[in-house]
Amino acid sequence: GADKDGDGMPDELEDVRDVLEAAHPMLTDLFSFYAAQHGDFRGVTLNEWTDFVGDFELSSKASRFCKPRDMDTLFYEIKAASANYKREQAREAKRSGPSKASKPVETFDLAKALTRHEFMTAIVHLAIKRYVMTGEMPDVSDALHHLLFNDIQPEIDRAADYPDPNAFREEH
Repeated sequence: GADKDGDGMPDELEDVRDVLEAAHPMLTDLFSFYAAQHGDFRGVTLNEWTDFVGDFELSSKASRFCKPRDMDTLFYEIKAASANYKREQAREAKRSGPSKASKPVETFDLAKALTRHEFMTAIVHLAIKRYVMTGEMPDVSDALHHLLFNDIQPEIDRAADYPDPNAFREEH
């Protein structure tokens, strides 16, 4: 990609980072909400990912690239890429010598759930599938911005506008 500012990072990648940064509070809230559904805040399982996609109507059986099965596949692709990266890191660490750091004991299987950064990666890929691959938008950053601020944020705002169910009881 083009690097017009000469900082060594492609400009589009910087633009995607800027969109993620602007949406960070919303993304962390979404991640925490869906991760909490199964009682552990460290990961979003396939069931919670499916709930997220459904709650915001991000998939459609009529879509070319965003059918419900495509969203399941996206979940598994992100997990596989992350596992490959971790295996490569382990190989590198093994080549560089033994580590004195001990591994924490895990009670939750993160191999079956998206971590926070994997969740954000999945959302970027969802934006690509929904808008870039369809030809609707040429830039990943524009597609991501549209997905986050036109498709997801308004739905969160509508949910926040619901009246407090206890307000009537407390007033009367």
